[in-house]
Amino acid sequence: MLSRTTNPYFRIDERGFTLPEVLITIVIMGILFAIASSTWFNVVESRAVDSAANQLAADMRLAHGSATNRLAKAQIVFNRDGSPVTCNGGSADYCLVQPTGSGGSRVVARTFSEDRARLHSPNIGVDPAGAVAIPGVLAGSNKVTIEFGSDGSARALGTVVGTPTVTTRLDSDASTADCATVHDEPCHDVSLNQATARVNID
Repeated sequence: MLSRTTNPYFRIDERGFTLPEVLITIVIMGILFAIASSTWFNVVESRAVDSAANQLAADMRLAHGSATNRLAKAQIVFNRDGSPVTCNGGSADYCLVQPTGSGGSRVVARTFSEDRARLHSPNIGVDPAGAVAIPGVLAGSNKVTIEFGSDGSARALGTVVGTPTVTTRLDSDASTADCATVHDEPCHDVSLNQATARVNID
């Protein structure tokens, strides 16, 4: 009778992986991880810009609705260079100013959920000298104000070349052009029809 050591059916192959096999496996896993992480970071950055554009467009529509419902002006205020503004003493990406029933205004600090996103305007000039100051809003020399009227119209206080456009892009993107011109980074143009206050995201 054959024993366990001499019977070929009981023979156990105890051979492990060789060093080259282990190294090749590690290299392949590293390459796959690098590809997956690069794709993931791109998706996360794009999502941050998408979210910022949707938030801004929603607040512009809210300001328009507030102005027509209250029969008073509403504003969106931000800095043209993307730097933070001060709304009621707090730092924000932009200020939403809504009329109240008592004839005053309510200033809301709006900050993007993703701190990688910022605003910029490629074609709206800064507020002209002597523009009406909004209590509770401090934006400095780069201040841009988009004003919604009680008649349903909208306008930028500064000089506009073409359609008023606000871009949402990554804070690492140094471009000052609109998204149609520059495609290097995730970017969205939020454009405004001045006659109807219609907001479009491109």
